[in-house]
Amino acid sequence: MRMTLDQMQTYYDRQITRLQNDVTLRLSYPRQYQRTIQKLVADKHSLDTIKAILPKQLVNASKNIEIEYGDLKDLLGRWKAKTAIAVSFGPSLRNNIDELIRVKDKYKIIAVDRGYRWLDEKGIVPDVVCTCDVNISAQHIPDVVNENTILIAHVGANHEYVSEFVKRGGKKVYYFVSAERFKSHLAIIKHTGIIDVINFGGCVGNCLITVALDIFGVRKLLLAGYDYSFYRDRYYPDTDAMPQENATPTKDINGNDALITFNLYQYAQYAADYVNHKQAHDKIVNCTGGGIFDIPLKDSLSKY
Repeated sequence: MRMTLDQMQTYYDRQITRLQNDVTLRLSYPRQYQRTIQKLVADKHSLDTIKAILPKQLVNASKNIEIEYGDLKDLLGRWKAKTAIAVSFGPSLRNNIDELIRVKDKYKIIAVDRGYRWLDEKGIVPDVVCTCDVNISAQHIPDVVNENTILIAHVGANHEYVSEFVKRGGKKVYYFVSAERFKSHLAIIKHTGIIDVINFGGCVGNCLITVALDIFGVRKLLLAGYDYSFYRDRYYPDTDAMPQENATPTKDINGNDALITFNLYQYAQYAADYVNHKQAHDKIVNCTGGGIFDIPLKDSLSKY
């Protein structure tokens, strides 16, 4: 039985009380992040994030389930004999977009929400777009959505993005809930009936990897735009605007100066752990050409 919004909020408040008594540090991080970690634990930053996001997810979810959607299980194994390209939106994508355009009709393409319109304007129509963010703007959706493009969305993702996808021609929407902070998402599960769980690793780029391997079952996955870092002149490939977060200087895989934030480091670490856990070293090839994501197989899209 679905809960009302008031019941969901009550459940949410109980979860916050539980979390207030169970904020622990279970991971080790490089020395330069120790002070940041201590601050996160001290001021319960993670708890504050849950407080800020979960109410928005509850509201979005209550609206999103009114949109017709499919069963995610219907997509299982659909690409098991195929190679796909997961396109995140790191700054290095600007450097190899021409190669991506060259191979766009050769492989399946799964892209992040933020880069959807930018890719479409360059003639790249993703087979799948993933969205997780409660605040992602619908301005990143092309004016006309290809009816064959699939949207896989966290059920609590921004309702405007999901609804505009459909209004602009999208026909296929599938929902999931996240395995991270799973107990905090039980309210969403109980309200929506969505029980398909994806461990998406904190960011939509990592969600692409999980969806490609665990849902579509690809034979090989090429990564583009997976910097997990940025440069002094750009954060995204389509703009020179920079984030307001504090950044730490580092070196990318080519030895060039780069910048990284605590969150980006976490996301990269999760992705590396996921590759190890899935024993997918022979399936995933990092074709980003920059950034900090250092996995065994690295190559260029020009080789494919």
